[in-house]
Amino acid sequence: MRRKESCNLSHLADKINFNCDDIDKAIQKISNGTAAGHDSIYIEHFKFAHPSVIYILKSIFNVFLSLGEVPQDFGLGLVSPIPKFSGSKRLVTVDEFREITLNVIPSKIFEHCLVPFLSNLITSPRQFGFKKGMGCCSSITEVRKVVQYFNKFGNTVSIACIDVKKAFDKANFWGILSMLQKDL
Repeated sequence: MRRKESCNLSHLADKINFNCDDIDKAIQKISNGTAAGHDSIYIEHFKFAHPSVIYILKSIFNVFLSLGEVPQDFGLGLVSPIPKFSGSKRLVTVDEFREITLNVIPSKIFEHCLVPFLSNLITSPRQFGFKKGMGCCSSITEVRKVVQYFNKFGNTVSIACIDVKKAFDKANFWGILSMLQKDL
């Protein structure tokens, strides 16, 4: 099965249907002065536009939901380096910056519309990252409980730790991505 087909969420369209109020609330949540994406359209363009723009966005976003797809431009972004240090330096390396991606504003509006509908999705109890109220402490506590349980019954527990930092290195990322695309 193709990856795109396995990730199709069009079945959620039955449960999600945006109205003009949803779009307006999403627009108001985005702060003035938010950086524009590659299209150079700012949030103020939507905040000060004719009310018919909200209706048009509502219609377009509902089409996205019914098709289970969004435009490719929603995935494009401008990557901008942000220094991790304060002040100025003479010699800097790439590691002293973090990257942020500036997405197009309609993509941000669509995301703000979706969040209330997706916040109640059930996740695995074994997921600790990207979950409100969970983090490293939660996962460490869970590992400790598992080790104690098996030790209690006289079993040995082997634990392997992997440093995945290099997996997120840009050069490695493109290599891994190209390998994954070959599998599709």
